[in-house]
Amino acid sequence: TTKVRSVSGASTNALFCAGAYGADGLEYSSSFTAGDYITIIAEIKPDSVDVGTNGELIVVLLSVIGGQQQWSFLNTDGNFESWDLKLPSLGSAEIVTPLEVIHEITLFEGELQAGKHRMAIGYMVDGGPLIYAPKAIKINVTD
Repeated sequence: TTKVRSVSGASTNALFCAGAYGADGLEYSSSFTAGDYITIIAEIKPDSVDVGTNGELIVVLLSVIGGQQQWSFLNTDGNFESWDLKLPSLGSAEIVTPLEVIHEITLFEGELQAGKHRMAIGYMVDGGPLIYAPKAIKINVTD
């Protein structure tokens, strides 16, 4: 569980939990080897005032592979799409009508390239600010 923030600076009681595990599914980890099948899941508990409103779940990925940074977001098709770091072009992973007390979402399933990966989660209500976890899920994949 990590402290959650709003881009508006307003306080929020939203909570996010997330983690990654390998094919054995026995324990969460942050270190994997290329070729490992990785599942990353999250639980999003929207602010109590946002429950019942329509919104979007947001997943952002920063991958550093061979020293090169690549920013992307998870789209509604379940694929990561390149992102220019501008909030208006940030797409959603899932459209939610309405936001419920708890949302469980699979952020990723599959193999990641060797490198450092940082995945951040959040949500927005229709017309509202981005509510996000400033501390990303860290995944390191070695050759």
